[in-house]
Amino acid sequence: MNNTLAQELGSATPKVSVIMPLYNKASFVREGIESVLNQGYANLEILIRDDGSTDASRDVVQSIIDENPDAEIHFFSGENRGVSFGRNFLIEKAASPVLVLQDPDDIMLPGFITEAIKAMRATGARIVYSDVDVFGVQETHWQPPPFDPFGIRYGNCLASFSMLDRELWRAAGGFNEALPFNEDWSFFMRASLEGPVVHRLDKPYFRYRQTESGLYHSFVYGNWSHNLHLVMVANPDLYAVEEVLEAARRLREMPAQWQAKFAALFERNPSNPLPRLVRAIAALHDNDPATARALLEQAIPMGGKREWLSIVLLAELVESADPQLALSLYHHARIRRPDLTRVVNSRIDHLLGQIRSSDSASRR
Repeated sequence: MNNTLAQELGSATPKVSVIMPLYNKASFVREGIESVLNQGYANLEILIRDDGSTDASRDVVQSIIDENPDAEIHFFSGENRGVSFGRNFLIEKAASPVLVLQDPDDIMLPGFITEAIKAMRATGARIVYSDVDVFGVQETHWQPPPFDPFGIRYGNCLASFSMLDRELWRAAGGFNEALPFNEDWSFFMRASLEGPVVHRLDKPYFRYRQTESGLYHSFVYGNWSHNLHLVMVANPDLYAVEEVLEAARRLREMPAQWQAKFAALFERNPSNPLPRLVRAIAALHDNDPATARALLEQAIPMGGKREWLSIVLLAELVESADPQLALSLYHHARIRRPDLTRVVNSRIDHLLGQIRSSDSASRR
């Protein structure tokens, strides 16, 4: 446990900052906020950012603030930037290192904050999560499996609603703003690299609302394999190169509505390579090599010195038309990710043979 968190937990009533990004949840946000206020916890702030809602969400929040003048509710508004931007923005504004993540349409059940604080103090946990009751278009009880820092790469066992150490959020690089969904899975996966103690409360302390129009039901439910492939492509350093390359190939069959989501992120995140990479993969599926090449060429310098996936995909794309360029790309990719050697060496040998044959033919 870091010193900042330990110091806060050492106080009689630690400050808790509840993080609540908001977008078009006018019908549900009152219930979500009131479930936090009803915790009866004495040292609490709620931070809400409206993400350019087009419904009455802002009006509902303002009415709750007016009705609860003694509650510490900080309300921000801005243009539509996505849930990850909202979380990151609010976490930076938070007064406490003790965070609780909650979506505005979900319900925090009584006792969560008190019990999670107890668990952090007793176990040294930097993440505390619980069982979950799912309601809405699907009714079920979710009992997450024990946290596995390797297994989480292949299946998320942590719901986004949890108590979290802010320094762990910082160490993990925050929430990936280029992911329109699965951002919580990707975040917890990267947080697991820090070796945190993670504790599960073995009773439901949250009710997770599923709606027909919600992100989970619209983009995640029923698309398990594509979601895994997306997480792999977004975190290529955490998987074997063969897995990532196969994920990129299979992601070409992504659901059609995903493309619109990433097109919007392309405009919002001009310096992030991921939306370009995903759109390039979609262009390969659509047999549009010119667009795919342009997007990959843009993504490569954005990815920094560790970028290799876009380089390999570009090399595969230009092999037949420009074997010399493909050879150079494969060479650079394996410098950046040495275990690519076992994958691309045969391609390099093949291309060298092609180039030698072509040179011999031209000299005759």
